[in-house]
Formats: sequence, C-alpha cells, structure tokens
Amino acid sequence: MSKNDIKAVILAAGKGTRLQTEGNTLPKVMRLAAGKPLLAHVLSALDFIPPHDCVIVVGYQKESVIEAFPGYTFAEQEEQLGTGHAVMAAFSRLGSFDGSLLVCCGDMPLIKRETYL
Repeated sequence: MSKNDIKAVILAAGKGTRLQTEGNTLPKVMRLAAGKPLLAHVLSALDFIPPHDCVIVVGYQKESVIEAFPGYTFAEQEEQLGTGHAVMAAFSRLGSFDGSLLVCCGDMPLIKRETYL
C-alpha cells in the first residue's frame, strides 16, 4: 500500500471528563505523558501518513489542539454524539478519497507504529 492509498482520521474531540481533576480542564488529548500531549504520541506513531492526509477531529477546546499541531487538517465535531458521529465529522475533509481509512483514537499513546501498519 502506498502512502497515497491511506488517510487517517484521529478522534480528538472529547473533553475527558474523568481527567478533569485539580482544576485541570485540558482536553484529554492534550494531557501530558512523558512530557508530550497524548495526541503527539499518536501522531508520531502515524508518521507514515503525511500530516495533510491526517484529519484530526476536534471539539472541546479545539483551539488548543489546532494551535499545538499546525500542518494537520482539522474537522470540527460541534456536538459530541459518539464515535461514529465523530468519524462522520471528518467526511467533509476527505472529499472524494477512495482509499483505505485508518480511524484512530487521539488518546491512545501506547499503540505503536507497527500496529497501525
């Protein structure tokens, strides 16, 4: 499979309510692990897909996520209505793409590149 045959949708719109402790209101994907946001670890594992072919679905505090990851394509999920709805929010950014679509969770930093391949 060539790089042009695959795009990724990364789900990063959630609030992470269970992580809202001690006054920390960061979106879940912006919480730090090993000094980097969770989303940074996921994007690193997806480095075989060019940033312009990755659609990051944002919602809660979208500005902080967009600012932290320039060069990526973003789609907004205005209302959080579940995982399927989040994937649908990315459709407008995929256009007429007819290849493989890899859907990833932006809050799962332990999945390795080899798993995605």
